Amino acid sequence: GPHPNPHRYQLFEALLKRKKVIPLPGRPGAPIDVSYCPDCDLLTDAEFEVCCVLRLTPQQYFASRKTLVENHRNYGFYRKSAAQKMLKIDVNKTGKLYDFFRENGWLPRDENDKNYQDPEDISV
Repeated sequence: GPHPNPHRYQLFEALLKRKKVIPLPGRPGAPIDVSYCPDCDLLTDAEFEVCCVLRLTPQQYFASRKTLVENHRNYGFYRKSAAQKMLKIDVNKTGKLYDFFRENGWLPRDENDKNYQDPEDISV
């Protein structure tokens, strides 16, 4: 039948065309289309791509985001190695999520971090 979200399907197709840009170390897993998963509509386009590439369901992604953002809120800045102990998913996937959240300014070092965005603004 027709795809539930044609826009996301186009994003996914484009992602497959350039998927060699973001290979996971030691993992042959090709991206998966998470459009059919519950809560997919709550993802931004960038988050959708992250889920496809890391082969995470939106629920796994949101649970991971909640953990990493809340720990930052409660304890302040932490390194990637610490993040990898906080989640029960593959450490390479956690590392990629950590990098993505840092780029978005969700795990800033301090207010002077170039990507700073008040973590209080992220609903978790």
